[in-house]
Amino acid sequence: MFQKKLIELIKLKVPDVNKIFYFSDGAPQHFKNKKNFLNLILHREDFNINTEWHFFATAHGKGPCDGLGGMVKFQARRSCLQFGAKQSILNSTEFYEWGKSHFKSIDFLHCTNEDYI
Repeated sequence: MFQKKLIELIKLKVPDVNKIFYFSDGAPQHFKNKKNFLNLILHREDFNINTEWHFFATAHGKGPCDGLGGMVKFQARRSCLQFGAKQSILNSTEFYEWGKSHFKSIDFLHCTNEDYI
């Protein structure tokens, strides 16, 4: 599960973390999904850490993480165009490896389809 991998990384980077704050947009879609609320209710039991989940209205604006992700994707596209087919990024594993090698100060996680189940 993606969330498990993310929390493991957070605990590794910040060993004394005692609460995680989630922020999501598109609130109506989240409220229609009972799994999100079950996740919130069982978060302490599943991950041994407290949590809060905040929902923003759709189209609330961009935040720092949106800019970081956009910058990484822009640079990946630029790299593919610059170096052509021999160094194209064709799948998530190649994108992960490319990101790790080009941005040393950013932590990248690679998740397969099985991680989302």
